Amino acid sequence: MALGTPVPPRFQRHHTGQKILQRIAIFLWRYTLWLNVIVGLLLLAERWFLFRIATWVFIVTSAFAIMLAIPQTFAPRFIRSRFGDEITRIILEDLLQTVEPSIRDRVHLRCNVMIRDGSALKMLAAYPEKTDPMGTVSWTVEQGCCGLAVRRQEPVVLNLVEFQGKPYDALLDPEDELPKWGITREQWEHTRDLGSIVSIPIFSIGPSPEIIGVLNFDATGSQQEWLEYAPDVKEQFFKRAMVVRRVLGLILMSQKTI
Repeated sequence: MALGTPVPPRFQRHHTGQKILQRIAIFLWRYTLWLNVIVGLLLLAERWFLFRIATWVFIVTSAFAIMLAIPQTFAPRFIRSRFGDEITRIILEDLLQTVEPSIRDRVHLRCNVMIRDGSALKMLAAYPEKTDPMGTVSWTVEQGCCGLAVRRQEPVVLNLVEFQGKPYDALLDPEDELPKWGITREQWEHTRDLGSIVSIPIFSIGPSPEIIGVLNFDATGSQQEWLEYAPDVKEQFFKRAMVVRRVLGLILMSQKTI
């Protein structure tokens, strides 16, 4: 539309109509609780002044209050959850960008955040992709590198090159036939391509910190290929990760209270 060209009346009406609807929605959202006051006043008026108020008035008012109460109750919770997930993914993306691109691509470096729910560790966000895209594989604090980090309460680095690509039986101890790191056959099928894993416990922020999640990094290459390929790389990597995990701790705390 050229500068100075009159706006068509139809467009003006449509735009004005949208503004009016928005204002009505905002008004109703802010003053929903007053519907309860209205219902209460109607009941008092009917009881004390013997007004005969039609039943449909109460039905409509109550139904309207319910319709507005539902989104007011659940919408903020849903928004906070989605916002937390998206912020976490952005943090993971920025963290991976600090690794040299050629190395990152060669070893297929990925990272994810798990949130702790009792003894279970559930995937919250990942970048650039999840090891288990469908989220069908479950983990506990007794399993894998992530569980080991929780039990030790410190970062854990595992080199899996000697087991990479091998069948599940290669993990079984010859004496008691127990698998390494408590990994199940199903878990191994989703992680057998990995050459190295780094798991860093995430603590809550406060006077009594506790482990509420785990920050994981995995790669198809060994730790020497991406974590120790040059002097001070490992030290700088963990420094950045330790700073990031404090932010992630705040995010996970908000997720657990939703």
